[in-house]
Amino acid sequence: MIKFFSWLLVALLLFAACKKEVAEQKKEQSRTEDSLAIQNENAPDWALKPPQEEGYIYAIGQATSSRPEIARRKAMLNARVKLAEKLSQQGDSLNTLLRWSKVKEEKQLKQGNRWQSFVLMEAPLKGEKDR
Repeated sequence: MIKFFSWLLVALLLFAACKKEVAEQKKEQSRTEDSLAIQNENAPDWALKPPQEEGYIYAIGQATSSRPEIARRKAMLNARVKLAEKLSQQGDSLNTLLRWSKVKEEKQLKQGNRWQSFVLMEAPLKGEKDR
């Protein structure tokens, strides 16, 4: 019986350690996810290396279309979806996203008959909205 509980304790400790490591990996992946998705030599620097400022979170949106305004809107939507995912991981509400998020930077490129848009969205974290 003691042997069983010893093995159970070891299994629980391993599970807890793995869970912590997975959480840390997800945080790091989230930080680099935006820059890894950008595969364009003409991409702006902020799209390749998103800014990090205390009290704010950032997300990069990228899209293409034959019409520049459609590409821009799609890129903004992609960035807002990424912001929503990040905010929900931090326990913040989507109301915060809709109310306080803004376009920090944007760039459009014409490639042949297609437009490519990059958008950097910014949202304040809890308690940072009064800045």
